[in-house]
Amino acid sequence: MLLHNGIIFARYNCAGKLRLLRSGNDGGEFLMGPLTASLLTLLHKVTGSVLVVTGLVLFPMPIPVGAIMIAIGLLFLAPYFKPIQRLVRSMRCRFAPVNKAMLSIKSKCPPVIRNAIEKTAP
Repeated sequence: MLLHNGIIFARYNCAGKLRLLRSGNDGGEFLMGPLTASLLTLLHKVTGSVLVVTGLVLFPMPIPVGAIMIAIGLLFLAPYFKPIQRLVRSMRCRFAPVNKAMLSIKSKCPPVIRNAIEKTAP
């Protein structure tokens, strides 16, 4: 969620906590309130959960849409849950193509998914 020209920036600090910043008219940045950060975290958790559940329902289909949805949902949930980080990390260790694919799309992803890819590096 990185928009330019004075709108919203989302970054993670050293402790892995989400910081939401909005650029001011003078080009400076100031921290947005904790309510906004909490709502964004809740949105990520709900979106990730919905993607995982929907992916599980669609998994038996011949087209691998369910697997893709599960992977994206797990990446949305990984920054917030240690067990999911361990699951994704073990999948990346066991399956080299999965790790390679994640590394190739990392630069194109929003910050929350980029952070999840970095946290789950094997």
